Amino acid sequence: MPQNTFLGIDIGTSGIKSVLFDEEGQEISMSYIEKNDIEEFEAEEIFKDTLSSIRETMGKSKIDKNNLVAMSMSCHMHSLLL
Repeated sequence: MPQNTFLGIDIGTSGIKSVLFDEEGQEISMSYIEKNDIEEFEAEEIFKDTLSSIRETMGKSKIDKNNLVAMSMSCHMHSLLL
């Protein structure tokens, strides 16, 4: 039976992290893109780096993306851009 997985994404002041967990809360894979010495964020750059982090995390896991059942996101201040 396929394993359900959960993705957490954190867009912080020093980097972007995505982590994939199994149903028991155990880490399956993780990616971190460091962002040093940034006073202002460029929306397009943050968006691209977030997608890169997600792709890397999912790629490392070798788990079918259809088993991803939930995703959660955390951002610093007002930085979530839709």
